Amino acid sequence: MAYGGLAVAPVSSQDGFSEDAEHVGVGIVFQPVEDGTLYVKRLKEGQPAQRSGLIQLGDCLCEINGIDVFRQPAQQVKRLLLGPPGSTVRLGFHRGTDPRAPLIQVALQRCMPGEQKVGAGIIFRSDASGALFVRQLQDGGPAAESGQVHIGDCIVEVDGQDVFRKPIA
Repeated sequence: MAYGGLAVAPVSSQDGFSEDAEHVGVGIVFQPVEDGTLYVKRLKEGQPAQRSGLIQLGDCLCEINGIDVFRQPAQQVKRLLLGPPGSTVRLGFHRGTDPRAPLIQVALQRCMPGEQKVGAGIIFRSDASGALFVRQLQDGGPAAESGQVHIGDCIVEVDGQDVFRKPIA
């Protein structure tokens, strides 16, 4: 069942939380397993998650905007994932089965299906102080193509605003 870019089965459509003009997602369909873990089952064509090139089938959702959602109820995950069109959501995934693997953080802009929003194509990692560092660049993405962003760079400013050690909203 789809909820504005987040699809989780089985969840009743009578839960009162469905896509509308005020609550949209990023185009990820999750597959829950018995213990509540959510794995990426499908990326919707043309939606922010698929266009980023940074999320893979089988990735395990662990965080939304810095909040631990590992094995949390689907309703809680939906409330955190969906938001106003144009707003940003930061998702944290584990790739593979090793929970000690580094968290892959992807910042995506929520949009209505069919909208064309473009991101920078950067996967971040954070240190204990909350500083964000470039962990990976999307091949062919704007950041990689610019030649000005490199793996290991610390993000200190975005659009003229200081973001050093500040939470991403």
